[in-house]
Amino acid sequence: MTMADLISKRVAQATRNSSAGVPQASEYEGSRPSPLERLLLQRLGTALVGEWNNLPVPLQRAIYERAADGGSSLNRLSTRRQMARFLHDHKKPGPV
Repeated sequence: MTMADLISKRVAQATRNSSAGVPQASEYEGSRPSPLERLLLQRLGTALVGEWNNLPVPLQRAIYERAADGGSSLNRLSTRRQMARFLHDHKKPGPV
């Protein structure tokens, strides 16, 4: 089983059971993460964007939806557009 398969399985489980212990994006919005948490989140985010095209589409959608969740509906729409543009602009070319 590949890492992407493991991540996909974990996200699917967390999506079905929101109390699975996986922090939601909104959990970091209300409190200020420590400098170490910010560094870890930044590095994880950078790694995730770097591997985005290698992830299965259902996993991409689950991550995108989780990241866009929270906030007001107007803010959520703007965030979704910004994330879509960011992912498009930072797309790595696939294998040839």
